[in-house]
Amino acid sequence: QSGHYGRDRTPVVKLDDDKYKSFIRTMPRNYSIVVMFTALSPNRNCKICKEVHTEYTTLARSHRYSRSFNSDIFFTMVDYDGGAAIFQRLKLTSAPVILHFPASGKRKKEDKFDLERYLELKVDDYSQFYSKTSTCYSK
Repeated sequence: QSGHYGRDRTPVVKLDDDKYKSFIRTMPRNYSIVVMFTALSPNRNCKICKEVHTEYTTLARSHRYSRSFNSDIFFTMVDYDGGAAIFQRLKLTSAPVILHFPASGKRKKEDKFDLERYLELKVDDYSQFYSKTSTCYSK
């Protein structure tokens, strides 16, 4: 799956329905996935989506370009306008939402980043979430 990072080494892989099935629904897999479900289209006017996207991309970039980079975890994104079926499948009724899909087993309560608890979203908040849900993270 590491080929999904592409030649430009983008830190956040954009998922459509086919990529979502390939990345997340296919089991077994030897990597974890963090997915930001968002609504970035200008006609959606989701200001918090833009703020979260900036912080999420910063975290993904810091992982992608770190010396300790490995392909045990991928940072991905599903935008509502290109992935409404995925939102519906997961019963997501708002955005943004950040979920961790572990390499094996079912998601647990702590695999959902609780955005409502954070008034000011910062990379450190995501980093703490990431370190709790991933066994391959190192600062």
